[in-house]
Amino acid sequence: MMSVSVHLYGEDIGKLEELTERTGLSRAELIRKLIRGEKLKERKNIDLMLMRRDVDMMTGLLRASLSPVNLKGRASDEDIKRIEMLMTGIRDKMSSWEDLWSTQR
Repeated sequence: MMSVSVHLYGEDIGKLEELTERTGLSRAELIRKLIRGEKLKERKNIDLMLMRRDVDMMTGLLRASLSPVNLKGRASDEDIKRIEMLMTGIRDKMSSWEDLWSTQR
């Protein structure tokens, strides 16, 4: 293994940081791939992946909360409270996504 030191300035540093962010690679791995002429792949948007995971989880919880209601044919006060709590959680989670997106613009 050989260690190489490279000095970058201004725009080159910005471009390197942009590529590491878009690909999810470390600087060293990114440079090795560029030297080898490998095609760079952009990583999936991590925020979108996390949102999908959260939505799947919340959908499962909502489905589980509605199951007793479907079996009984009516909702008890406890069922309604559980569903309202879950819906509040969904609204809060969506607000946190909105906060995240507004700070990234």
